[in-house]
Amino acid sequence: MEERTSPSVESVVAASTPEIKDTNNNEAAKGASSDIAVAKVEVNTVDSPNSTTTSNTNTKCSKCAKRAARRGCTQHACLNCCDDNGCATHLEVREQAQWREQVLAGTTPLQVRAEELRNKAIPPGRFKESGFSYLGDSVVLWDLQQYLTNPTWKEEAVRKSNKRKTRQRNNDLATAAAVIPNGHRKKNRRQRFQDVMDGLYQKSLSS
Repeated sequence: MEERTSPSVESVVAASTPEIKDTNNNEAAKGASSDIAVAKVEVNTVDSPNSTTTSNTNTKCSKCAKRAARRGCTQHACLNCCDDNGCATHLEVREQAQWREQVLAGTTPLQVRAEELRNKAIPPGRFKESGFSYLGDSVVLWDLQQYLTNPTWKEEAVRKSNKRKTRQRNNDLATAAAVIPNGHRKKNRRQRFQDVMDGLYQKSLSS
């Protein structure tokens, strides 16, 4: 049986190239030779139909050969086929997918905290104190240290206290004078205790 051989590239190019009659024309010869070189390159770069490129095989999963493989995977596999827990590439993808599921379900720590605050929120007008925002929170209404460091507030409080004590003492004296119109007016126990406390307070201010 005779074997049929395909014509070589040189014979095909020679048959399709017209013969150069003028050998003295160097420019025409150079142009024809460049055309032959281009034709050789074009013929050599054509792949046969049965050949497969390595780029297509490298992008497919090495296990299922259906889905694309993730670049940087230790097993050169897709997300579903990769069973390596130490694969950093797919670990990042799995964490992102898990985070998206948590966001859709509303179970992220930030969403859980926001839900708790919404449940503890105090509606406006429920309390007179405007500092109350959430149930269970601690709000500073009066700070003794801040009060003592402000001399204006301290002097105002002392003035109001002395005025209140003087008014109360006058009321007590008027009541005692009405009960005992004549004779020596004695102070009761509460009045004597109040005098002792006033004396101690005045000593503390002077010291």
